[in-house]
Amino acid sequence: MPVHTPHSEEFTIIAPPKPSYGRAVTGEEMENPSLTDSLKALFRQQAAAAKQRLAADRRATPRLQVEMICVERVAGTRFLRTTYDLSTFGLSTQYGHVHPVGTELDLELQLPDESSRPLLLKAKVVGHVGRLGGMRMAFKNPSRDAVRRLHKFLFARMEAAGEA
Repeated sequence: MPVHTPHSEEFTIIAPPKPSYGRAVTGEEMENPSLTDSLKALFRQQAAAAKQRLAADRRATPRLQVEMICVERVAGTRFLRTTYDLSTFGLSTQYGHVHPVGTELDLELQLPDESSRPLLLKAKVVGHVGRLGGMRMAFKNPSRDAVRRLHKFLFARMEAAGEA
C-alpha cells in the first residue's frame, strides 16, 4: 500500500497568536511583551510594594508630630528644646544648636499624662533635621515605665485624632 505524504502546499500552518502576558501579569498594557519581560515587570512592581511596606513597617510604634518642651542636658549645659515629633523610641527637635551625631545626652520630658513626674531618658543624636536646625534622637535603653508612658500617650493622641 502506498503511503501518502502531505506536501507543504496542501497545508496552511496557522500559528496561534502570541499570548499577551503583560496585562495578565502586571495589569498594564505592554507592547509585545514576552513572558520574561512581563515577569521582570511584575518583580519590579512587587519589589516596589515590598519596599514601601518595609519603610512603613520600620517603626515599632508610630511617630507623631508633637510639640512639647524638652529639657536637654549635655556636658553640664542645659538646653530647652521644642520637640517636632515623638515616638516610643525617639524624637526629633526643631531649631536651635545641634550636637554632632553620636553625642549622648539626658532628656527630660513632661508628658501631659496622669503622672506628675517628668520622663527622664538617655538619648543619642542620630541625625540632623534640615537647614533650620534640630536633631533626631534615639532613646538609649528606655525604662519599661518610660516606654509604657510614651506608648500610652501616643496611642491616646492617635485615638483622639481618629487614627488608631
